[in-house]
Amino acid sequence: QLAWLHARAGRTAAADRALAEAVHHPGASPAVADLIGRTCTLQGRHAEARDWFIRAVQAAPDRIDYRMNLANAEVVLGDDAAAAAALRAVL
Repeated sequence: QLAWLHARAGRTAAADRALAEAVHHPGASPAVADLIGRTCTLQGRHAEARDWFIRAVQAAPDRIDYRMNLANAEVVLGDDAAAAAALRAVL
């Protein structure tokens, strides 16, 4: 969560450092991948965010919020078909 707080406050370097630590944490989970994706989104790194959301969805396919984040990233990147596919999986 520290990375998310830094990113929201505009401290991107601090957010990146916190993300680097989180991703290498032995207990890294789908929630960490989703958090990294959300932080990348705040930083305008949408393609990277999409990749992290894909990891989160693959690890926890039952999480609707992860799928919604993936769909949002796909829309921002202009891939409406991929966004629709992510949303169909929610239904």
